[in-house]
Amino acid sequence: DMMPHIFEPYMTSKPHGTGLGLAIVKKLAKLMDGDAGCNSCLGEGSQFWATCRLVKGGPQSHQAEFEDFQI
Repeated sequence: DMMPHIFEPYMTSKPHGTGLGLAIVKKLAKLMDGDAGCNSCLGEGSQFWATCRLVKGGPQSHQAEFEDFQI
């Protein structure tokens, strides 16, 4: 029931985190023409993923090639 909310920023009083990490990952992925998400099975664990679009080529390259990568 919490899955729709895990990428929303939240504040916590716990000393080990701010609750911003997944929200930042999702925002960066969206800015890079990608997305982030999570697949989860209760009692088995969760798999987090992020995609983005990267440009292949160096600063001297006149023609950019696009490839999709999944991390």
